[in-house]
Amino acid sequence: MHYVIGDVHGCFDEMITLIKKIESADSDARFVFVGDFFDRGPKVWDVLMWAMENITPDGKYQSVMGNHELYALYWYKDFRKWETTVYPKTKSLDDLPKAQYDLHIWAGRMNALSSEKLLPILQFFLNLPFEKQFVMQGRDGKTIRYRIVHAWVPGPEDDTPEKQQAVYLFDRHFTGNTENDDIIVCGHTPTCSPVFYEQDKTTRPGMISYRKNAIHIDCGCSYKPYFNEYPCMLGAICLETLEEIYPCSLKERMVVSPDALDEPWKANAALYKLKYLLKKNRYREEMLKRL
Repeated sequence: MHYVIGDVHGCFDEMITLIKKIESADSDARFVFVGDFFDRGPKVWDVLMWAMENITPDGKYQSVMGNHELYALYWYKDFRKWETTVYPKTKSLDDLPKAQYDLHIWAGRMNALSSEKLLPILQFFLNLPFEKQFVMQGRDGKTIRYRIVHAWVPGPEDDTPEKQQAVYLFDRHFTGNTENDDIIVCGHTPTCSPVFYEQDKTTRPGMISYRKNAIHIDCGCSYKPYFNEYPCMLGAICLETLEEIYPCSLKERMVVSPDALDEPWKANAALYKLKYLLKKNRYREEMLKRL
């Protein structure tokens, strides 16, 4: 079956645990990532090296491009100018161009501040498509088309490559897909972010959430230190069943130890379950009826 994984953002341990968990139950599993492999998280370089080694255009592990990959491509242009003009004269890192987030820091830590070492990474980013589509047979004989993108799917009004790229990588669309029956699977905006969950109270902050014909799977894994009240887990969705898979249970994620000092975490986990997990989500139920 096919599994789509949300924005990893350097959360290597969670990513590997999630993949192994899925593969232990489905040895033929195929994966699609929604981009944003790096920045923010604790093991950015490990994620990048794994992605370059495993992700291919049509293999077991696939991916679309995220806006952070695009940021890296922009940064590399500035880096090349620095490498070929500034650094040969100064031999100093003081003038090293800063990436939008922390890619330049990680490259420095890993002794990778050279075009020879960076170019394969940037070439990998450049070859990622903006969209992946999967067409499946539904329960009533009608086909279901999944459109997997980082942010959102361009519309007819997005009639130039520049406009389309902006929508694919940066759009924040919260009302679902009401244009047709395609199911859009996207990341980009963490569901733990107020800008996302304030748009619709069916949101489950820090877990996979739904809108009309849309599945939002950026659960904000790298934001966990800032949101004690939400699980903020790396999430995966199975396209054939809409089963959600996470690296660990809600209790394991929100109760960090059994000590008495962790009573607030236990209360948060219980409150989260009561508030967000006991009700069926109408958008998800509508999609399930089509499978």
